[in-house]
Amino acid sequence: MPYDGFVPHSSHRSPAAPVLSIVVPAYNESAGIQTFHETLLLPALAAVTERLAERSMGADPYEIIYVNDGSTDNTLEKLQELAQGSTATRVVNLSRNFGKEIATTAGIEVALGQAVLIMDADSQHPPAYISDFLSRWEAGAQVVVGVRSNDAGGFFKTQGSRFFYRILNSISESQTVPRSTDFRLLDRVVVDEFLRFSERNRITRGLIDWLGFKRDYFVF
Repeated sequence: MPYDGFVPHSSHRSPAAPVLSIVVPAYNESAGIQTFHETLLLPALAAVTERLAERSMGADPYEIIYVNDGSTDNTLEKLQELAQGSTATRVVNLSRNFGKEIATTAGIEVALGQAVLIMDADSQHPPAYISDFLSRWEAGAQVVVGVRSNDAGGFFKTQGSRFFYRILNSISESQTVPRSTDFRLLDRVVVDEFLRFSERNRITRGLIDWLGFKRDYFVF
C-alpha cells in the first residue's frame, strides 16, 4: 500500500512467517523506548515463546516491528540500536510525522505474522497482557480488542471519548465499544482485508470494527 511522502525502511525481514507480529508506532519516545523494549516487551514475549513455537512450524515465534513516525528526537537511533543483531526486531522509518493512524498501517503492512498485535510504545498498553490476547485468539476470535477498565484521563478526557464514540457509531454499521483502544490483535484474515482499503484519513479501530470479523474483548 503506497503512501505519498514517506520512504519506508525496514531491516531484518525473516523469510519465514512468524506466528505473532507486534506492531509499535513510536513518535518521540527516546526517553522510554529502551525500557519498554527490554524490561516490558521482551519478558512478556519470552513468557509466550514456547507456546508460539508450537504453532510456528520452524519459523520464528514472533517479530517486533517498530514504526518511527518522523520523530524529532533520537527515537530512530534508539530503535536501530535495539534492532541491531536481532532477527526478531525490525524498524520502519517514515520520512516525516504522518500521525499514528498511518504509522500503524505502515507497520501492519510489513507484518508477516499469523496474528498482528498493535500496541503503543508509552506503556499505556501493558505487554504483560500479550498472553491474554493470545488466549482469546487461540479460542477463535479474529479480532481481540483491549478495553480500558476506567478512564484514567479524568472528566474532560472521558467526555471527549464519549463524544468520539457517538460520532464514530453514527457513521458506522458496526458499534464500537466505549473505552476500546488501539491495543488489539488481528488475525491474518483480518489483516489482509484491512490492507485492501487505501484511505489515508482513516480511523484504524473504526475500520477494523466495521470489517465485521468475530470479536472478543480483553478488559485491562
